[in-house]
Amino acid sequence: TGAVISETEPCTDGGTATVSIDTGSLSEQEFVLALQDGVIPSGVAITTAFDNCLESEAGLLDGSVTLVIEQLDLEGELGVDTFSMVFSAIFEDFTSEEGSIDGDISLSAVSSPGQTNVDVSGDSLAVGIDGEALTLVDYVVDTFEDTTALIENFDFTLQVSGLGEITVDTLEAWRTLAFAETPISGVLRIVGLDGGSILVTALDEVNVQLEVDEDGDGTVDVTIMTTWDELED
Repeated sequence: TGAVISETEPCTDGGTATVSIDTGSLSEQEFVLALQDGVIPSGVAITTAFDNCLESEAGLLDGSVTLVIEQLDLEGELGVDTFSMVFSAIFEDFTSEEGSIDGDISLSAVSSPGQTNVDVSGDSLAVGIDGEALTLVDYVVDTFEDTTALIENFDFTLQVSGLGEITVDTLEAWRTLAFAETPISGVLRIVGLDGGSILVTALDEVNVQLEVDEDGDGTVDVTIMTTWDELED
């Protein structure tokens, strides 16, 4: 059966920091032995909880961060060897001098020789900086890369405090050839703060088509043929 190992330490200039380790299916002894062998076992959850923790370099820290390790094999090199890293992080009312963060994020990076698949996803992730709040909702960023191409999918809603939300949906995955800088194919729909939308279609590595629905009624009002270089300018 698993165990919970917990220790509370005073912070440099006041407050406390508590680190709790849930060893998952391992006993405390099995967990310690694994660490001595240089292995971080799967299924382990590490929570760091700050209670008005004041550190001279980091400033004031509060709230908690939990890291759940689902799979970890870091001996190889990403994209070259067999490599896997799957974990999730949960932020609960975490604040620092830089801002605040609350919500969840999951990361999966798995590779074998010549190919890499990276997924980032979560239900909700709210970030506050300088009084401004941005929240990602139901977000998924999925990338697959091999020796021939990079394939990307983006699906998320970005809520902007006081303004509304922007939604991005990938209707056809972006495909960018190896060593190229722009996609040769893919369709992306962006719905703006005012409800209007733009359908972005990659025609080739030079040209891109924009279909603009200004009022969000489902009818294309303007079609713009342009290039990736012109969009970047």
